[in-house]
Amino acid sequence: VYASYDTDAAVTGTFTADESAVPVSRIGEYVKILKSDESTGYVLADAVTIDYGFECGMTVEEEEARKAAEEAARQAAEEAARKAAEEEAARKAAEEALRQQIIARTIAGTDFTYNPTMAVSDDDLWVLACIIDWEAGWEPYEGKLAVANVILNRVRSARYPDTVSDVVYARGGSISARFEQRLAAGPRTDECMEAALEALSGKNNIGDFTAFNGSDVINYAALSDYAIIGGHCFY
Repeated sequence: VYASYDTDAAVTGTFTADESAVPVSRIGEYVKILKSDESTGYVLADAVTIDYGFECGMTVEEEEARKAAEEAARQAAEEAARKAAEEEAARKAAEEALRQQIIARTIAGTDFTYNPTMAVSDDDLWVLACIIDWEAGWEPYEGKLAVANVILNRVRSARYPDTVSDVVYARGGSISARFEQRLAAGPRTDECMEAALEALSGKNNIGDFTAFNGSDVINYAALSDYAIIGGHCFY
């Protein structure tokens, strides 16, 4: 390794066949190198092999084709994302339209005055109607009303969360895929929404009970008070 690009220059070190260095520049028959110890010097170009690290090459046409393919893929991804967003917005709009249709139809078709004793959002009203369907869909109307009042009694109680949705989701903080489907499709009968609205209006057929279970699995000896309605025991 020479101090400058001249064989008459001082020798500053040696560069063996098993060493590597970074080529800095090419000057005539010499290559300036940067060694691992950060020192620089000059070696004869014929004495070293320079590897530029290229594994393959491509023509200008191939490069243009690659860029065109990448741009097409980018545009396709953007279009797919746009369509997915539009479909999701349409799905949500359809669900909301269904919710409002059921709510409006039920309020108009009932023979009681909707004068809620508890203020709830449309979302919570929907969740209440759907959980009534989920828990007592094929129970008699009184059973549906009782389930609604269990939920509302919990909302009123300091021992439970203070919204309908939080009470319904309290166990794990999330809902099952099947119940998500019920939320999307809505309650299967108008009675579920009627029971939700009537319970909110103050009609209560179970007092302050905050729990229920199948009437065939209850340990009645452990209960001081309860009511059996349909296939459920409320306590």
